[in-house]
Amino acid sequence: MRVRKAVESDLLDIYMMGYDVWAEGAQEQDYLEQCSLSSKYKRGCWWVLEHDSEVVSSLIIYTFPDKCFGIGSLATSLERRKNEYATNLLKYMVDNLKTDANGVFLYSDLDTSFYEKHGFEEIPEELQLYKESRCMYLRELGPHTFREDIPLVIQEYF
Repeated sequence: MRVRKAVESDLLDIYMMGYDVWAEGAQEQDYLEQCSLSSKYKRGCWWVLEHDSEVVSSLIIYTFPDKCFGIGSLATSLERRKNEYATNLLKYMVDNLKTDANGVFLYSDLDTSFYEKHGFEEIPEELQLYKESRCMYLRELGPHTFREDIPLVIQEYF
């Protein structure tokens, strides 16, 4: 397995990894167009995990002030799920980000227990903006790195 920055030719495959979860009923072509025009996606850097030269999982990394990073859109191709690919990609990126970060954040649209197993914790309830999506931070960096003003900056990428 190998992690690398995504290239332009990876993007359609990356977008389709989340189609079943994030398309909200949109037709495939409309969904792909929305993704390709997304200003949010243009602000980040896509990373992929390859297995046997095939892109099997992806995520996007956002860079914020104060050496903070956001992780978004972690997904694995439908036929490759349940093989630990997302876990491997997340671990790789977290290990690399935390060496230079004051904070690593993400939003979980699913059960937060997946991210909790990987060292993330929900920000305080009073700072959560959404009911269906929970903002989380990497606990390993320590509570001293969590400041109440950081999530306000982070939330701009959603």
